[in-house]
Amino acid sequence: MRKCLVLIVIFQSFFCFCADAQITFQKTYGGPNWDEFAMSRQTSDGGFIAIGNTTSFIPVGKIFIYLIKTDVNGDTLWTRTFSSGTLCCQYGFDVKQTFDGGYILSGEIYPNPFLIKTDASGNPVWCKSYTGSISTFSMVEQTADSGYILLGVPQGGGWAIYLVKTNAAGDTTWTRNYAGYGGIGGLDSRGACLTKTFDGGYIFGGNTDAFSPNINNSYYHHLYIVRTDINGDTLWTKVYGDINSTGQENARYIIQTSDSGFMIAGDPNFLLKINSNGDYVWAKKYYPTSFNMIQQTRDGGFVGVGTVNSPT
Repeated sequence: MRKCLVLIVIFQSFFCFCADAQITFQKTYGGPNWDEFAMSRQTSDGGFIAIGNTTSFIPVGKIFIYLIKTDVNGDTLWTRTFSSGTLCCQYGFDVKQTFDGGYILSGEIYPNPFLIKTDASGNPVWCKSYTGSISTFSMVEQTADSGYILLGVPQGGGWAIYLVKTNAAGDTTWTRNYAGYGGIGGLDSRGACLTKTFDGGYIFGGNTDAFSPNINNSYYHHLYIVRTDINGDTLWTKVYGDINSTGQENARYIIQTSDSGFMIAGDPNFLLKINSNGDYVWAKKYYPTSFNMIQQTRDGGFVGVGTVNSPT
């Protein structure tokens, strides 16, 4: 079965489920084989940059990183593939436009995480692979010093959350491991979202079962948020949800809001508003929507992007 790359752009002035959300364009990209997007973002020229994986334009049995730049209408301006040569599996997970107009890409060149810096046309400037206990950089942000902050996933897929800070050349400045409760007795903490805070620090989240009791020989995951200062030192850690429940919760996207608090979008079907200290403000469920992204609107509200399981 072919898996296609699809980019849908919708502009809507308020958060609701209604018929007046207008599709500006809908495009399908890729080739005859399995291809997928992991992330797409708007660029400074009004167009879009998207990163993912392809098996269509490469040797049989390989998975390469796939980067596509489009104009404002979604028409392709250029595409690039990236690989390490002989290795079979390379995955692109995040892309951001950098201060110089180029791009920074993060992901995994199995079994190690990578960063690729490109110019504005997608041509590689440098590529760094990092060995150690981290397998994947799932998210990347450029920092005020032109370096980068990365959210790391450990080898084996669990039991830790990592932040890695690099300089502008991709050289590691520091690494922090936030698995203080994980890795013991099957306890598991995983990172899924990351953003910079107004004070120059960071906030990231995902899920953890570190605080969950054993219920019928199972540990259930709950929302896990950590805020740090600019050096990655923890300011506070919070777990949200009923730890005695059998629900599975995960943060998918986090933003800092105009009141210096935070909005978290995640699974299953929720938005969570907290203040700057991580204290609960309110939460809402929007069944059956699963949120992938959230942004604050000019009127102080929020607009979310996600998926709905349709019965038809």
